[in-house]
Amino acid sequence: MNEAELKALSQEHIRHADKWYRMCAGLSSDLQRYEDGILYLEIHNTERQLPSDYATALKMARSWINGNKELSDAKGFVAVFYKTKSTGFMIGAGEADHSKLESICQELRESQTKEPVLTAIHAGLFTEE
Repeated sequence: MNEAELKALSQEHIRHADKWYRMCAGLSSDLQRYEDGILYLEIHNTERQLPSDYATALKMARSWINGNKELSDAKGFVAVFYKTKSTGFMIGAGEADHSKLESICQELRESQTKEPVLTAIHAGLFTEE
């Protein structure tokens, strides 16, 4: 899979599946490469809802193969977890006052300027249960 195909696949996945993890669970995943049937994922996690463990890595990897026919023949994955402060947000219309929005924007700016902290690396095969 070339870089342009990878980028298009990633953007599609973010819009249809990963956005919910980003907004609601504080977890984002990006496909870094797909080589010899192995997914290489970079996962940023606030650990607000899900730990940076093997089960979460497997869950995220499965979301990639289940949502993208181009990855249906995948045999395994490598997931690298980084601790982050924010991956996105969801706010109701009634909550959208100026100070709340400014607070969210500040949190997002801070999360973009900090160096990510490596917290875990997990790998596995999809035949494992």
